[in-house]
Amino acid sequence: MILRKYVIILWVILFTLSLAGFTQTPELAVALEAPTNGSPVSSLTSTAATGTIVVNATVDDAPWSGGGVNYTITGPKAESGSSVTESFSNLPTGTYAVTYTSGGPAGAPLVDISPSPIQTLSSGGTMAFTLNFNTQPTGTIVVNATLDGSPWSGGVNYTITGPKTESGSSVTQSFSHLPTGTYAVTTYTSGGPAGAPLVNISPSPIQMLSSGGTVAFTLNFFTRNTATIVVRATLDGSPWSGPLYFVISGTKGDSASMVPRKFYNLPTGVYTASRSSNGPPGARLDSITPSPTQDLSTGGTITFTFNFIPIDES
Repeated sequence: MILRKYVIILWVILFTLSLAGFTQTPELAVALEAPTNGSPVSSLTSTAATGTIVVNATVDDAPWSGGGVNYTITGPKAESGSSVTESFSNLPTGTYAVTYTSGGPAGAPLVDISPSPIQTLSSGGTMAFTLNFNTQPTGTIVVNATLDGSPWSGGVNYTITGPKTESGSSVTQSFSHLPTGTYAVTTYTSGGPAGAPLVNISPSPIQMLSSGGTVAFTLNFFTRNTATIVVRATLDGSPWSGPLYFVISGTKGDSASMVPRKFYNLPTGVYTASRSSNGPPGARLDSITPSPTQDLSTGGTITFTFNFIPIDES
């Protein structure tokens, strides 16, 4: 402690002399030698906190590297790059942003920068910015939810399958820059509002995403008393199974493309079944029994049977 006090006093004297006009102040290089008794003497060392930034790129979700892609990094220290993958080390900690300016893989515009174009660099840390390019037309999928017909948000786990597979753990959630094509919310795994089973996905669990478009899947949960609808088909009086596109409309509508089919946990109310297309080859729809419109009661089950008969070829 005594030696440290003397060092501080010496610094104060030299600083005071410099303010008084002494221009030939000697350079202070303090080397603290261990006392003769062998006791260690501590020294103060100042090291700036730094980290590393890495800039990567993908094209159509596959890693891509090369020159001719220009970007800037702004933050506590500005940088710029003209290729990927490129690392920038010994950068002061703080918040950095990457801005794409030009270049990249031919015919592939930049769609986004992941995980975010703005990130915070911590001491000794490494963070990556990924420039994502895409040669394909893209669109956006939004997943919402309702509870008893009213908007609901919270934790719920599901999977989206299609040209690109995604998974979500909450609603409302958006998935952008997805390649166009047919997508389906095929797997509802868990979560949702407590005590409310998933009734259906509207307007359909399968939808087409067009270029620049947005499609929404809505997970519909109900806490009301629920029941079941069964859809079957017959051909000339005998049970038949196969592709049949039909729509169930009512308190909570749904649709399907195969029979037989069951719909569980439906809210009570009036439901109507109608055929859209398909059915047994060489047959026409004769009737829907016992009625195309029926009343579903609490805890009950109603059955719609599509009855086909062979087409008279005479």
